[in-house]
Amino acid sequence: MGNNRNVHIVSIDKAHSFGKRSFLTLDDAPSPLETQQRIEYIREDGSELAALDLIYLDSPLYEDLLFWNDPIIQNEENKSLENQFTDNILSYRNVLIKISVFSLSGGDSESINKSLIDITGQVVDFIQN
Repeated sequence: MGNNRNVHIVSIDKAHSFGKRSFLTLDDAPSPLETQQRIEYIREDGSELAALDLIYLDSPLYEDLLFWNDPIIQNEENKSLENQFTDNILSYRNVLIKISVFSLSGGDSESINKSLIDITGQVVDFIQN
């Protein structure tokens, strides 16, 4: 059985992984054993993009919500970015799930935050069932 999906190999400076590896693969070699995969969805009206990053870990964690983006940007020059992006990170066994929502139409923070809440609930429900 073959795999015809594109392989995305990420080469990194070994120092950035605390000296552990040079490739973001399970075997630290340029191989198809990736430690990360991205799934993207675009809202039907084209207003938002949701990205789910699945990140494999060597060791299991626990089932939890680890991070929720605080969209408050202190720098006035970048204040408009508050309404364009939000994200969170879940852990499930040995996988981190990073959910990011991007506004593609200038959007507002209420809309992308609602989308993030909805998507997070759907991901948790899917995992639990």
